[in-house]
Amino acid sequence: MKNSLPILALALTLILSSCVSKKKYQETLSNYNFQDSVRTQKEMALEAMSKENKKAKFKNQELEKELYELKTAYDKLNQQSTQSEANYTAQIKATQAELDNKKKILEAFAEELEERENKVKELNSALAYQDSVSKALLSTIERALINFGKDELTVEQRDGKVYVSLSEQLLFQSGSATVNNKGRKALLNLAEVLNEEKEITAMIEGHTDNVPIRTSRYQDNWDLSVIRATEVVRILVWGGKVDPSQLIAAGRGSHLPVASNATREGKKLNRRTEIILTPKLDEIFSLLNKK
Repeated sequence: MKNSLPILALALTLILSSCVSKKKYQETLSNYNFQDSVRTQKEMALEAMSKENKKAKFKNQELEKELYELKTAYDKLNQQSTQSEANYTAQIKATQAELDNKKKILEAFAEELEERENKVKELNSALAYQDSVSKALLSTIERALINFGKDELTVEQRDGKVYVSLSEQLLFQSGSATVNNKGRKALLNLAEVLNEEKEITAMIEGHTDNVPIRTSRYQDNWDLSVIRATEVVRILVWGGKVDPSQLIAAGRGSHLPVASNATREGKKLNRRTEIILTPKLDEIFSLLNKK
């Protein structure tokens, strides 16, 4: 019994000792498992974070690339916009300059047109005045020559001028350039009008028919028509005291007929002396030459 107690005590001690070691072992084992679990979670978290960081870096790279592309596109558009704006501004300036130039041209044209219109008005006024003078002159001459018949002379107004047509039978014998008495009287009556109207120019034109003439004095119809016109001028100047500067002598021969030379009556009408009275045209010529 006494020998069994130490053995029992030893066994108990071993058992207790064995119990304590197992507990500590379980605790140690449990502690190790926890630490290992925590470490594993951290590693997993780190790994997950590393993956997320990689994704974030990749996404950041993609965003930076997109930003670069957007910035490049923006710069290009901005440059194009600036160039377009410069081109548009230049185009506006060019268009404005063209408009200003056309405006100047239009203003100059309007001014020139106004000047022309004023010139036309002045010219029409001068022509109207000339026409009124011609009508008054026509009336005066008709009164001065009222004692002569229509078969001897005619008076008419054309183109602002007065035409006095004196027949051959009133002034001359056939083939002669000597003015007879009745014709001389008509010319002196006309001279009175010219002396009153110093602004009148008179052209005396001799005319013949187409029958050729050749005598010791006249070589042809030209010669006869000129000499007849000159004889009329001499009577107006020497007998009527008309200022020679108002008179012009001309011969037309047979080249300006008023009727057909195929008939006797036509030839009679063509053998005439015309005195063409023209009011002074200095004012009209001045207007025409005005710039």
